[in-house]
Amino acid sequence: FLKKRFSELEKQFISRTLLHSYLKADIRDINNYLKEDLNAHAKGLALFISQGKKYFDAVQTVIPFENRIVVSPLPYIYPLVKMADDYAPFGVILSDENRARLLKVNLGQVEEEMDIKSDVEAVSSKGYETKKGRLGHSDERYQRHFREQVAKHVKAVLARAVRIFAPGSVDGVVLMADNGVMSE
Repeated sequence: FLKKRFSELEKQFISRTLLHSYLKADIRDINNYLKEDLNAHAKGLALFISQGKKYFDAVQTVIPFENRIVVSPLPYIYPLVKMADDYAPFGVILSDENRARLLKVNLGQVEEEMDIKSDVEAVSSKGYETKKGRLGHSDERYQRHFREQVAKHVKAVLARAVRIFAPGSVDGVVLMADNGVMSE
């Protein structure tokens, strides 16, 4: 696509003019960028380049968009704006009674992630010790203690979620949790 479009563009500009030399330099810079700096995971790439203004900027995305080369005095940003509208940032909370994972997703890729592990697992596997000895899992005091540990875990997860998913930074949060955690 690029080779074909570059040759078409070169034919549109009169040879040995300033615009033609700028175009040749732009094509050289674009090819160098593609060889050296393109991320292997990128599925979309928007390049903004101007030799006259000595400007070069690249935006790589994991979301593909239509192949297009636009030569204009103004940057053509419509595909990026559409992508930003279609793929708004959101948060994900995955949690069970002793572990949680928080993910902040923007434009189809994870920007930030955090794993949280609580002491609930240790309590559930060891049972609950009192002065009179070890209590079984079905004991009411053990169950109350276990629920308290789950409640502490949920509060810790939510406190961190409020920091990661600050107001205005995500459009919504998806919560996937076990029944006990969900009810808490």
